[in-house]
Amino acid sequence: MARKIRRATVQSRKVDKSTYRIYQGKEVRPTMYSYQKQNTTGRRNMIAGVIDGEIVRYADGRPIPYKQIPNERKR
Repeated sequence: MARKIRRATVQSRKVDKSTYRIYQGKEVRPTMYSYQKQNTTGRRNMIAGVIDGEIVRYADGRPIPYKQIPNERKR
């Protein structure tokens, strides 16, 4: 019989606010972003950054992945 995998509770999986990235002096929060694949059916998901409710994007309009956003927070 297979064992059941136990996941951490939702509250323990949340990102701590002190770990949010700082970009151009503003706090960047991670959010799930879903978009249509090109030339096929289906969708893709990625974690993107949000500043004041607006998704951080490249100049051509594509969202920047959260891990690629430069972090100005002092460690």
